[in-house]
Amino acid sequence: MVDKKTYHYCPYCGEKLVLKVVAQKKRGICSNCGFIDYVNAKPAVGALILNEKKKILLGKRAVEPGRGLWNIVGGFLEDREYPIEGLKREVKEETGLEVEPYKFFDFAVAYFDGLKQGWNYSLNILYFCRIISGKMLPADDVTALKYFSLDKLPRMAFEHEKKILTHLREYLQK
Repeated sequence: MVDKKTYHYCPYCGEKLVLKVVAQKKRGICSNCGFIDYVNAKPAVGALILNEKKKILLGKRAVEPGRGLWNIVGGFLEDREYPIEGLKREVKEETGLEVEPYKFFDFAVAYFDGLKQGWNYSLNILYFCRIISGKMLPADDVTALKYFSLDKLPRMAFEHEKKILTHLREYLQK
């Protein structure tokens, strides 16, 4: 089966793509320029910012998907952006805070159903971060910021983040 988010036309030359099996999967192939639609995940970063009581800082989403629900502070990397730099940028944009990532935590794969952007998977890179400066103020695509106990979380916007926070709680209990 071909993923419903594949291209129908080549994003480089506009030629109609032909379905062929490449690397054991049906993929759209451009017979003109050779583009192969691999339907790759978009890279994203997430900041695990914990206070002294081991509560996590979450942002309330201002946009769809998940508008009005909570999620981990972070976002998508820009073209050719190094993950640590993208993480610092995203945190600054959403919270007004300067952070220092100090430890890698995990990778997480997310699936987003019903998006129209032409992709529906992300690969999330998660880091523990400490606040080094700034005044906490929600901005960009966040309407509120709040620390939550890992034992009493709000309604989360995304299923993969529930798994991340469960894993984080288990990790911190060791």
